[in-house]
Amino acid sequence: VMDYNEGVIRDAILREMARGGQVYFLYNRVANIDQFAGRLRRLVPEARIAIGHGQMQEHALEDVMLDFYAGAYDVLLCTTIVESGLDNPHANTLIIEDSQRLGLAQLYQLKGRVGRSQRQAYAYFLFPSNQPLTEEATQRLEAIGEFTELGSGMRVAMKDLEIRGAGTLMGAEQSGNMSAVGFDLFASLLAEAVSEARGEDKLAHPEIHMDVAADFLIPAEYMEDGGERVLYYRRLAAAVTVEDVDDIAAKMRSAYGALPQPAANICNRARAKALCQAIGATSVAQVGGKLVIGEVSKTVQAVINASPEAKALITRHRGIYVSGTKVYRIPVGKGEPVLDIAVDLLRAMAGAVEAAQDEGRG
Repeated sequence: VMDYNEGVIRDAILREMARGGQVYFLYNRVANIDQFAGRLRRLVPEARIAIGHGQMQEHALEDVMLDFYAGAYDVLLCTTIVESGLDNPHANTLIIEDSQRLGLAQLYQLKGRVGRSQRQAYAYFLFPSNQPLTEEATQRLEAIGEFTELGSGMRVAMKDLEIRGAGTLMGAEQSGNMSAVGFDLFASLLAEAVSEARGEDKLAHPEIHMDVAADFLIPAEYMEDGGERVLYYRRLAAAVTVEDVDDIAAKMRSAYGALPQPAANICNRARAKALCQAIGATSVAQVGGKLVIGEVSKTVQAVINASPEAKALITRHRGIYVSGTKVYRIPVGKGEPVLDIAVDLLRAMAGAVEAAQDEGRG
C-alpha cells in the first residue's frame, strides 16, 4: 500500500515478465483508459498491453480475455470487471491505481485474482500523493495492508462493517433482538417479514434441502411469457402440499400442454419437499450412485417398515435404512429418473405415516 510511483510500477511489471508471468493493472475509469494505456506503454515499452472493460463489445472483450489467458499479452489494463470469476495461474502481480476509491471488501476480492498458483504473488494498492485521503479511505487502505495472511476474509468483513457501519437492522437499535434469537433465525425472520410486506408468497419448507442432478426450469419455448414463468415459479416454491403442486401442474398442462421434463422436475421437487415434511425428513440427495433420504427418525422408520406397500416398494428398489445416520440409501443406476424414484418412495412412506396417524386417531 503506497503512493503512486511509476518507478515501482515499471519494476513490478518487468519483474513479473522476467519470470514469465502476467500482470493485472486495474484502472477503473473507462472514459480515459485508452490515454492511460498510452502512458503505460511509454513507461514499459517492453510489455505487451491489452485493454479490457465492461463497455467493450462482448466478443471483443472475450477475445482479449482469451488472448491474455493464452499468454498473448503481458499486462491486462482493466476495470473492476476482473473482480470475480477469473482464475489465471499465470497472473501473479496486481497493481491498482487510485485504490482509495474502492471499498475494502472489493479490494480484498481483487487481491484474490492473483496468487492462484504455487508462485509468490504481489499486490500493489496505489493512491495519489498529491491529494488528501478521507478518513474512511485511510482506514480501508490500512486494513488491506494489515490483513495479509491467509484466511483474513472474516477479519476484513468485520473491519468493513466497522468502517461503513451496520445500519439500523444490524446496529444498536436491533442488536438486542438479534442477540436473543441468533443471527440465522433473525435473518430468516427478516426475510419473511420483507416478503410479507411485499405481498410475496412465502417459501414452503425452506428447511428441506434437495440435491438431485436434474434440470429445473420452465423452458421459454414452453411458456413464452416471462412474467407467467415467474408466477409459476413462485407458486411452486410456495406450494405446501402435494395437492397444491398437482393443482399448479394441472393448470400448466391446461394452458400450455404436456409438461416438458425440466418443468416436470420442478413439480416433482416441490412434491418431494411436501412429502419430506410429512415424514419429518430434511433432505433428499443424490450421492454418487445412491439416492439418500434423511433424516428419518427410527420411530417413523418403524411405521414405514410396518407398511406392506411401503416396505415392498423400498425392497424392490433395494433400499436400506441405516440406523446410525437415520437415512434411507437407495442405489440408482446411470440414467435412472432419480427424482421420480424419490417421489414414489416418499409418497409410499408418507402414506404409511398418514395411515398410522389415522389409525391412532381412530
